[in-house]
This record gives sequence, C-alpha cells and structure tokens, in this order.
Amino acid sequence: MDVAAFGTAWLADVKGTAPERLGPQPAPSGPLPPAWGGSAGGTGASLPGNPPGWMAPLLAGLGVVVVIVLLLAARRSRPSPRVS
Repeated sequence: MDVAAFGTAWLADVKGTAPERLGPQPAPSGPLPPAWGGSAGGTGASLPGNPPGWMAPLLAGLGVVVVIVLLLAARRSRPSPRVS
C-alpha cells in the first residue's frame, strides 16, 4: 500500500472528502510597482563580507574556555585511585 492508497482508504473510513488542492497561483495582471521594475532575478539580500576582526580571537578564546571546563568536569567526576 502506498501513501495515496492509504490516504484514500483513511478518508473513506472517516467518511471524509479529499481536500481541495491549493498551490502557487499565477500573478495578477497589471502594472508592477515602480521598485519592481528591474530585471528578474535581482541580487537578493546583501550578505556581509568577512566577520569583524575581533570575532575570530573571541571565538577561539571561548572554545579554549569550554575545553578547559569540560576537562575539569571530567576530571572531577572520576574517582581518585586509592593508594594502600
């Protein structure tokens, strides 16, 4: 049984009807707004270039702190060996 057959059987079981199919509609006819007069496709949203120069050292320092905290937490959770 595939998905379509399951859907049909389920609708019959619950005495339902198939929903109206909706989807993309064609654009209405008429003039375009002045700002839309450019070529199709456009450039899209402008993306920033490289992150600021302080971002990389900050993230590297934060990474070092996280590693140290994790190592200290792992060391504390291990039982210390007992010397007899």
